[in-house]
Amino acid sequence: MRGMRKFLIIFLQLVLITQFFSIGWFYNLPKAKADSAHCGEILVANFTLTENMTCSGNGLVVGASSITIDATANHYTLTGDGGFDYYGIYNNSDYSSVTIKNFGSISNFSKAIYAPNSTGLNTIENNTI
Repeated sequence: MRGMRKFLIIFLQLVLITQFFSIGWFYNLPKAKADSAHCGEILVANFTLTENMTCSGNGLVVGASSITIDATANHYTLTGDGGFDYYGIYNNSDYSSVTIKNFGSISNFSKAIYAPNSTGLNTIENNTI
């Protein structure tokens, strides 16, 4: 009986720890500003491009409202491989208040910036498309 009780206590502690890190206060902390991403990555925090990117598939995918995707004063580029139905910056989930700025070019995608379901106010500034 004592062994079973000890097992249950440890099991419950593990469940609580798992819940703490997956849906507890820790999950809701602001995300750190990203400084690198990979093609097709879902961005959930502000993102600053630090180099040119060439992608086969989607470039960057918007994953949250109120974020900025910035290619900086260096005007880095986002280039696709010419594949069908891929997007440079893709916002398919009605995220709003997204700012996309300072891209030297977003090219060789089906659409440079695609937000078919977006109804919110988004800002696109100082880009070459």
